[in-house]
Amino acid sequence: MSIYDYNYSYFTTYLTPVFRRLTKALALVNAWLSPLDWNRKNVFQLAMKGSLGYPYANAITFTKGQLANYGGSTYECIVTSSIGVLPTNTTNWLKVS
Repeated sequence: MSIYDYNYSYFTTYLTPVFRRLTKALALVNAWLSPLDWNRKNVFQLAMKGSLGYPYANAITFTKGQLANYGGSTYECIVTSSIGVLPTNTTNWLKVS
């Protein structure tokens, strides 16, 4: 277990001394820790699954260098702009993992 597996809101409440567990004080500490919580939810959870790409969708335009997750694999866009082309098409995508 790493630091990125923790629920910061939970630990904010229980690591704060009892006499400081005021609603405003907890809200302030949660606000300070919200960037870490955002990283945990949006970046590190994907990295723990083995990918930093976005889930593929037909309506999203991917540009050169962007990663997409499709069918359990990660693909990198190798053209200037790709919309509606499945990542399995090797002319627009390169399988990364």
